[in-house]
Amino acid sequence: MAGPFADMYPGMQDVKGMGRQGDVVQVKRGRMRHELYPVGDAAYATPENIAKYALTEAEKQSRDANAQEGVLEKLLWALSKKSVILTRRASSKDPERFVGPTVSPENIRKSVLRQMGIQLDPSHFLTNAEIKSYGTFKVPLNLRLPDDRQIELTVHVDRRNKEVQVTPGTSAVAAGRSA
Repeated sequence: MAGPFADMYPGMQDVKGMGRQGDVVQVKRGRMRHELYPVGDAAYATPENIAKYALTEAEKQSRDANAQEGVLEKLLWALSKKSVILTRRASSKDPERFVGPTVSPENIRKSVLRQMGIQLDPSHFLTNAEIKSYGTFKVPLNLRLPDDRQIELTVHVDRRNKEVQVTPGTSAVAAGRSA
């Protein structure tokens, strides 16, 4: 065959960077001949192989939906098990309260994105109540785990610039993160 590509082939299994099982893709002849075909990752696109290995559109949609469901379930479990940490500077008048803005759902949403990489929508928060003191809080979300339990996000609000215990003769202040 002339040109840099081998015949199109249906994938027999998922190949990272190439395609998923049942996809028909083009590859360079050398890669097919020396890497994919010998180990059974792919087959040449003969009519028999396409009939044998190719997935129907309904099978592909079902496969993709199951994969997305698995990813969503992992994200929901991460939200329910991990916590988000926000810091605020302590008030000089009341050490249990902080100076500056309260911790709003928007602050929490941005911190979840920054710390966990999960994008929450403002509608995911069941309350617009703001946190005004230090401590650990459970924030209910409008999301449910597969076993139908509601997700509560754990939010820790800590003091920024807390004094750190150091060896004598040196002094240090812990740098805090702010939302």
